Amino acid sequence: MSEIRETTLHLTQDATGKTLDLKVEQKLPEPKPLTVIELKPDTTETYINNLTEGSVVDWGDGTKSVVTADEAQAKEVTHTYADTSTANRVVTIDGVIDRTGDQTTSAFDHENLVAVQSLGELRGEARLLFISCSSLTAVPAGLFDNCTAVTDFRYCFYGCSSLTAIPEGLFANCTAVKFFGDCFSGCSSLTAIPEGLFDHCNGVWNFKSCFEDCTGLTAIPEGLFDHCTAVEHFNDCFRGCSSLTAIPEGLFANCTAVKFFGHCFYGCSSLTAIPEGLFANCTAVTDFSSCFSSCSSLTAIPEGTFANCTAVTNFGHCFYGCSSLTAIPEGL
Repeated sequence: MSEIRETTLHLTQDATGKTLDLKVEQKLPEPKPLTVIELKPDTTETYINNLTEGSVVDWGDGTKSVVTADEAQAKEVTHTYADTSTANRVVTIDGVIDRTGDQTTSAFDHENLVAVQSLGELRGEARLLFISCSSLTAVPAGLFDNCTAVTDFRYCFYGCSSLTAIPEGLFANCTAVKFFGDCFSGCSSLTAIPEGLFDHCNGVWNFKSCFEDCTGLTAIPEGLFDHCTAVEHFNDCFRGCSSLTAIPEGLFANCTAVKFFGHCFYGCSSLTAIPEGLFANCTAVTDFSSCFSSCSSLTAIPEGTFANCTAVTNFGHCFYGCSSLTAIPEGL
């Protein structure tokens, strides 16, 4: 919200000597959003990628850098700390992180990043933004509130193995997003998904490998995909979630455009049951290959699980390695 500044002007009339007070309100511009991150205390050398020319980096040790044209072109700004620290090093960025075009690395020092306090102006996409930041333990609510035009979150938190939680409403303003592929893949310390995480992401097309290898994840909230009616890809979505014990009823009830469920629950070795009617409304599906493969604790398959899936062309290895399964229902 913009700040309102009130100024009082004292006006004196020459003839009478009377003084009049005139109050003027001035609307100040919105404060510029800053990116603030924390690095490990023992960080000696660090870098930030994709900053535009003229961006200012306060490294938190009393020194600042202004990004040059050459650094902007090289897409990397580096810094060496001369001091020692016992607390996290707080780095503040006043400028633009430009992630337009193809990206191959994180925007930040993936070995030393431990926390993100805020994200300033992001240009382009959030793809690979925090990839392999294995010491990142938490991200704040509202981190992506300004990312209303971002369409791609693929690999955003891929390999963030220390991340323990996802804040509620993380993507609440990200109404343009289409891709969540591998977004949280490899977040092995993640234990839960907040309710309504994707409620405002109505145009998402791809959830491939979104939570793959989240080995600490124990549950999926009901209605997680209720508003994601355009999704076509759920391949590998929960693959390798070895602590997942149940699938909520109606998880895909509104996902009528889905075509691919290949490897969706592959390796969910703690999963004991499949809810009835899980795929009842998924009439466009063509691929269920290895969907429940290696679900070694699965004991039963409900009747009519695939009754409405008349377009399927691939059931290869769908229940391969389900060693606790004792029967297959007639007419499956």
